[in-house]
Amino acid sequence: MTKEGTLTKDRITSAAREEFMEYGFIDASMRRIAAKSGITVSALYKHFKDKEEIFASLVEPAFKELEQAYLASVSEEESKIDPSYMDTRWEYGSDATFVIRFIYSHLDAFKLIVCRSKGTRFEGYADYLTELELRTSEQFLGKLSEATGISLLSAAEYRLFTVNTINAVFLPVRYGMTEEEALEYAAHLDTFCLAGWKALFT
Repeated sequence: MTKEGTLTKDRITSAAREEFMEYGFIDASMRRIAAKSGITVSALYKHFKDKEEIFASLVEPAFKELEQAYLASVSEEESKIDPSYMDTRWEYGSDATFVIRFIYSHLDAFKLIVCRSKGTRFEGYADYLTELELRTSEQFLGKLSEATGISLLSAAEYRLFTVNTINAVFLPVRYGMTEEEALEYAAHLDTFCLAGWKALFT
């Protein structure tokens, strides 16, 4: 892409971000995005095939990065499993802090996902992350049970806990918390969850 083309695309994404933030995906207008970008609507369609492709360009990189960071953390934790794993597991717990810190480092993208994505494939972000968590946890908890002999929750019960946890980490965005407020909440959520899991598994 030429330098001019890159600059035009940057103007489009900047204008689109403002448009989606103000109107949400459904009510956002390609005409307004084009006007704010200083180009015609037909020129806009040369850069993006439709409104959802523009929306995806604003949110998908951060969403995919979060997914990859989560998978890497699960892999790292899985490598620690041995018969004594449960003896030290309760000495630390910062899952919510990790996720919320990441979210706030990509806040515009996650504001769009959490608050403005209705009508796009991203409006199901919580369901997608729940299924991802359930798939990875099935393998992780199976290995953990095999190594330590702990009893596991039923699949249905674990799903309910997972749904609640996934939703909990995105609430600061939905309710407009500052980063400082969100990180304080994250620390409390980690304490709450760690104590609960410890009670269930010991």
